[in-house]
Amino acid sequence: MSVNLHGSSATYAPECLTLDFSPWLANQKLNYSNVVEMLDSDDFYEFERKVQGGTSVDELTYHGGGHLGVGDDLGIMGNVYSSAGDPSFYLHHANLDRLWNKWQQRGNSFLFPWYFFRLDC
Repeated sequence: MSVNLHGSSATYAPECLTLDFSPWLANQKLNYSNVVEMLDSDDFYEFERKVQGGTSVDELTYHGGGHLGVGDDLGIMGNVYSSAGDPSFYLHHANLDRLWNKWQQRGNSFLFPWYFFRLDC
């Protein structure tokens, strides 16, 4: 199982919509205990690390687990460049936004740990 790169983002590479479910990965990375651990983060940096994880299967967390749990090796969701072509991409990212909102409602700051934006605007 790997993150598929299929050329560069500028290369025209039409593909059919394919799914390649990995129930094992989905059960490991998208479970309730992982969500609770994510929501218990003390600051945005910790929350973001628990959402994003890494690129190896062992390091995957909720974000990558959602992509590869549905896309695995052969599906569109597992392809970095074409995952947005799969309708489940938007459900997955909407759920990530929902979890971020839940984390914020627990009284956590919505600000990033570094300042990207001027605060005096």
